[in-house]
This record gives sequence, C-alpha cells and structure tokens, in this order.
Amino acid sequence: MVVSGRVEMGQMITGFAPGVFPVSSVLQLPFTWNTALEGSLVANDLFRKGFLDETLRKDVKMMAMNITVPLKIWTKKPVSSLEGLKGLRLRVAGGLDIKTADALGAAPVSMPLPEVFPALEKGVLDGGLYSFESTAIFRYAEAAKYVMDVPAGYAVGMFIMNKKIWDSLPKETQTVLDDLSVI
Repeated sequence: MVVSGRVEMGQMITGFAPGVFPVSSVLQLPFTWNTALEGSLVANDLFRKGFLDETLRKDVKMMAMNITVPLKIWTKKPVSSLEGLKGLRLRVAGGLDIKTADALGAAPVSMPLPEVFPALEKGVLDGGLYSFESTAIFRYAEAAKYVMDVPAGYAVGMFIMNKKIWDSLPKETQTVLDDLSVI
C-alpha cells in the first residue's frame, strides 16, 4: 500500500511478506544477536552500506529498521533440549521461521496471532516462537508455560514512506526527517 501510494507511510514486518525482501531475511536468522538493540544497529548499518534489498531503495524511502527482541520457543510441556522439539506443532510467523522450525524437527504452523491462544488451549498447537512481550499481550504463557531461552528468530520491522511523497517534500523537511531517522 505504501509503494502504490494508497498510504503515505507505514510499518511492515518482513516475515509477513515472505520472498518480497529475500536478502533482508538474513536479519531473521536464529542465534544471531542477543538483544533488539544489537540487531537493530546491525540492520541499519547493513542498509546504509547497501547490503539489503534494492526494493528498499527504489520503491520506498526507508525511515528506520528495527529488529525485535529474540523470539523464544514456548511449549505446553517441558522440553529440555532442541531434540525434544521433534514433531511438536509450533506456531511461527512464516518465511524463515518456517525453515527454522523445520530444521529443529518441529512441525511449523502459520496462523494469525489472535488465533494462537485458542489453538494452544484446544491442543491444535504445542507451542510456538514468541517474544516475552507477545506471550503477555496475547496470553500465550497461560497455555504454553515452558520456555527455551534461546534466540530462535527475530522479526524485522521497517518504517517506510512512499517514494513519490518523499520526493515531493521540501528539501528542508527531508533534511529534518533524515536527521531524525535511524537510517
């Protein structure tokens, strides 16, 4: 919608658009960083140096990128090793998270966040990859009480502006926004 100009600015999570930003998916690789700040600094540095997807330069004006806190593996039953994940149905966002769950021997399930808690309660899911924040907000920890404290993945957020809108702004406004931007 930002690219087409239907909205002037927006935020997106790359995991919900698998294949659109293939190079940026490297930022989601598990076991990469320990904090959101560390990941965000690396992501913005890679963007500034031109290492991320060209789409982010030609179609939109990148305002900022952020990496979430590491996603942890939450389960309904205690799991003491990665081998214990084999066959468990884990909710993942999509994209690289599907491959991560597959590599761990789990059965990845993509579903919208609001559907996760009932699926955990009914036994449709055995757990999932979530941040501590989302387990509190969406009450996942009430149903999946056990957590493996490993950085199993990340979400990559992008704040973008329509390129034509950006180009139409006065140079002084662009300068102020660039000075405020992380990129």
